[in-house]
Amino acid sequence: LRDMENDYGVLPLPKYDENQSGYLTNVSGAATMIVIPVSVSNAERTGNLIDAMAAASYDMISPSLFDVIAGTKNVRDSESAEMVQLIVRNRVYDPVRMYGIEGNNFADDLLAKKNADVASFFAKIETKAQSSLDKLITSFTENNG
Repeated sequence: LRDMENDYGVLPLPKYDENQSGYLTNVSGAATMIVIPVSVSNAERTGNLIDAMAAASYDMISPSLFDVIAGTKNVRDSESAEMVQLIVRNRVYDPVRMYGIEGNNFADDLLAKKNADVASFFAKIETKAQSSLDKLITSFTENNG
């Protein structure tokens, strides 16, 4: 975008409705994850170390990242720089997208079919999607025990 001649700005995703307290930005299902093997002798210590490294990374790297991305490289005005910071600070991870639950690409699917009937789409996949979510929840609760 740096070479683009036309003016542009950055905006967060719109709120669902006026009752939503803040802006939320869904992060792609390709989120970075850390997995701890069951063979680890001290899972609590390992978790504490990972947590400490993540906190240090957030405190030390994020401000520089904001300065570079929001301040100089990818935006052209202070309002857009503020929007980039708002977007990054309000990230959410949607398990439906992360785990490929039915309906996770509903907008793309409907657009490709030139179909605007969102209610029918979700009614059609509801049972299968709920079953997949239930299995995911069971998997998490069984392995968290």
